Amino acid sequence: MSGPDLPRPARRTALLCAGLAASLSVLAAAGSATLSPAPSNQTAASGPAAAAPARGSVLATRTVTRDARTPGGEIAGQVTVTVQLVLDGAAVQARASFQSTLPGPAVATGTLRLLDGRGSEVARSNPRQTATLDPGSTPVLVTPRSPLADHAGAACVDATLNVWSGPQAPGADARVRSGPALEPTVFTVQVCHA
Repeated sequence: MSGPDLPRPARRTALLCAGLAASLSVLAAAGSATLSPAPSNQTAASGPAAAAPARGSVLATRTVTRDARTPGGEIAGQVTVTVQLVLDGAAVQARASFQSTLPGPAVATGTLRLLDGRGSEVARSNPRQTATLDPGSTPVLVTPRSPLADHAGAACVDATLNVWSGPQAPGADARVRSGPALEPTVFTVQVCHA
């Protein structure tokens, strides 16, 4: 099958790959096939753009810290989430890693969406995916990998994440549900690479 006979997702991927290949060949011919540095509102260190990022390199990152509170409003500790757009070979992936100063275990849930340069979703994390935060640990939530060609050279991560503890906490880890009751700590983070 080819052209109009391809299923819609395969045809879209084929067109995007062809467009990206043509764009890259034009840029390479002009001598400007480099990736731009991360925008200044991100925590990534700024510096000259590399000719091509190394496998597993971070294209964009943002770190946010929030207070975790009890139902009575007292601060029980802090939760930090780092949302990253990572290049892994010819694919990109969204990752969110968590750290906390909470006295006991908690669970991280939520959704990571990988968006292309037009804002269309190309990958989404499993909404049932959870990560248990034990003191001193750094658990991670991820999206499936998505071919870089699907992003036309640009990509964003849109993250809506929660950290829970106590009887209402989701997941299979009974330690989290028997831990101290905390209101959900909510994070809404977006990070982009152009």
